[in-house]
Amino acid sequence: MDSYIDPNDDLSKLLMSIGSISKGFGGQGQRMGETASFNITFRQNADPEIRNYFLKVYGDHPEKINFFLPCGEISKCISAPYTAFNAGHTLIAQSDGHFFTYIANLDNPLNTAEPYLRNGCRCSDGKRIEHQQDLGFLEKPNVKMQMSGRMFVFIKELLEAGVFQTMAFKFHTVADRDMLRKRLCFIRDFAAGINVPLTAIPLFLTKFKKTTSYIDQGGVPRRSDHFYLDLGLVHFIGTEERHPFSAAFSAQAANTTEKTPAPVNETAQEVNEQDIPVDEENEDFSGDEPAEEEDVPAAAEAPEREQGSDWKDEVFALTDEQQKFILENVSSCGSRYGIKPELLDQYRDKNGKSIPDLSMEEILAQVKKADEYLLKIMHKELTVDKQTETKAKKRRWALITAALIRQNKYTYY
Repeated sequence: MDSYIDPNDDLSKLLMSIGSISKGFGGQGQRMGETASFNITFRQNADPEIRNYFLKVYGDHPEKINFFLPCGEISKCISAPYTAFNAGHTLIAQSDGHFFTYIANLDNPLNTAEPYLRNGCRCSDGKRIEHQQDLGFLEKPNVKMQMSGRMFVFIKELLEAGVFQTMAFKFHTVADRDMLRKRLCFIRDFAAGINVPLTAIPLFLTKFKKTTSYIDQGGVPRRSDHFYLDLGLVHFIGTEERHPFSAAFSAQAANTTEKTPAPVNETAQEVNEQDIPVDEENEDFSGDEPAEEEDVPAAAEAPEREQGSDWKDEVFALTDEQQKFILENVSSCGSRYGIKPELLDQYRDKNGKSIPDLSMEEILAQVKKADEYLLKIMHKELTVDKQTETKAKKRRWALITAALIRQNKYTYY
């Protein structure tokens, strides 16, 4: 079925917005962003009730704002193009920082004639034009490209009140853009390790003052104070609420106490194989892609663990030597576990061929496919239920074991 959503669209085209939050203006004689507070601008069509509730919580010039991200794709939440406008506030050029994506017909930017450049290519010859800070090559030397960054968010207090409309944090510097992207990427990767989605993490944005040194046009060293954006994790100290990380850490700690420590190869980039719910006993695998094993809704819950059952009954921990062999010869993701050899005959491919009968070339090809599939799950690019994920992991371990057997390295303890 065709989709009406362009994967390159940012959230401004997908969600209704009630306004924007900018770094604000200082007092008399100060430049933009030279105070610790933010400036709030509401759209003309914003619901007055929502606007009044926001002002009741934060006031006109808040210094700290709590928010959630609307989706787990950081590239959709943050848009940072470079733009240039004429005196009439009409867009005349836009760039992604590497190449121009749009340049208007400068003879008449408002008419419907073909622009100078559209969709990244010059309309006259289809060539791309690299980003430039000024438009001197278009005989507009005094027109400068400036970053027009926005980060789309759900305000925490509005979201808790049932308002699913975004606001946009505005920023105009590379330093702010890089800080937001790097912080969010780190938080996303950290949260993925404890199975917490990025959209469930309460965040806040504030500003901090930093003194910078520079040389003025006369060659004189000078110092100047500037305010930069600062993004952090909301803490729940002194409240009755529980941070989503707390529950995840508690669950992970409880799960860890049930396991026997296994040898760890610190150099291996391990596929996330630590938390393994027990599957129904002795299930065969069928289908060349793990995602097609069963027609199970993604939201389905994994079956509860049966009393006395344990995934360790089916697997063994690889030794350091075995881990090194797998990392160097079989999979760049490495492995810490294998399926006990006497259980391998239960795992077959779509043609009914058992894994011990596969050639080394077939094993390597199927391990590669399994790695790609499990990495998509780990990075939240693919959503499956726990039962399907467990079957895919067990089948990968069976392939790992078959590779060890082929090289006479299958001894386990």
